[in-house]
Amino acid sequence: MTTVTTLAPVDLCNMGLSYLGISTQIQSITPPDANEQAKSCAFWYDICRQELLQMAPWPFAFTSVILSTDPSTAGPAGSIGNTFAFPGYRYAYEYPNDCLQAIAVTTYAGQRAGSSFWNSWWYPAAGIGFSIPKIPYKIVQSQANPGQQMILCDLPPNFSSPIYLLYIQNVTNTALFSPLFNNGLASDIGFRVGMAIRSSNPQKVQYCQAMAKQARLEALAQAMNSMQQDLERDSPSILARW
Repeated sequence: MTTVTTLAPVDLCNMGLSYLGISTQIQSITPPDANEQAKSCAFWYDICRQELLQMAPWPFAFTSVILSTDPSTAGPAGSIGNTFAFPGYRYAYEYPNDCLQAIAVTTYAGQRAGSSFWNSWWYPAAGIGFSIPKIPYKIVQSQANPGQQMILCDLPPNFSSPIYLLYIQNVTNTALFSPLFNNGLASDIGFRVGMAIRSSNPQKVQYCQAMAKQARLEALAQAMNSMQQDLERDSPSILARW
């Protein structure tokens, strides 16, 4: 089994500082050491981490949760008849606290293509083999819980077939980070910290900025290579041919 080296947040910060040409290592960012570098790293670490996570559905951060009904679905007190959680949407669900980016609302079937069955002109099976349609949703502020968000959609709560949210999680456990993600995060920290501290070399700061962009692209390309999408279905016009 391949062992991936786990870097602590302070290690990633020191990695970013090394890209700036700063050899003095900091010992802690929680709380930060009493120097300019550590205080700047403590400020920028979580910001850079969350931004990088939100930029793409990284495999280690992509997850799902069964949604709970938001109280806004019940409608205003004393309402009679058909009520809507939000104009145009009948149902509302709670927004997960650890969600950085919502990807899709779905049922247990997910977003995968439907089951593949033998199909021909002699045996037309309507709907079989075609992609599952995407479920419309919208994220707004909760009316029942001001200051929080809720997810609107047209699917009713159903205990036998729950509603799921696919989303990017706010991952703080660095043991889950991939090496390429670590490189992208450290480069971004180096750029942001380099812009903040007075002793930075402007050329090194520009180097970190360019490297951060390149590292993100390389990490994203590798993340996409770690999955295999379902095969695209032929169009009905192709399937109808002899």
